[in-house]
Amino acid sequence: MNGQQTFYFTFGSDHPLRDNWIEILAENGHAAREIMVAHFGTRWAFQYEDVDWKPEYCPGGRVGRVLEAI
Repeated sequence: MNGQQTFYFTFGSDHPLRDNWIEILAENGHAAREIMVAHFGTRWAFQYEDVDWKPEYCPGGRVGRVLEAI
């Protein structure tokens, strides 16, 4: 993973993906947010670091593939 960390993003209760999460590999939280905004705009709720993440937060599971910077 070359110094990359895993970040998890969730959506608000009014979003169609509300029970799902997006997983992003990035060098830091700022870079992860940039990737998230590039794909989903600002219509998401929370960002978690790997140490704080619990899949139980979103029983719908991960959406799609893991995203990362090109």
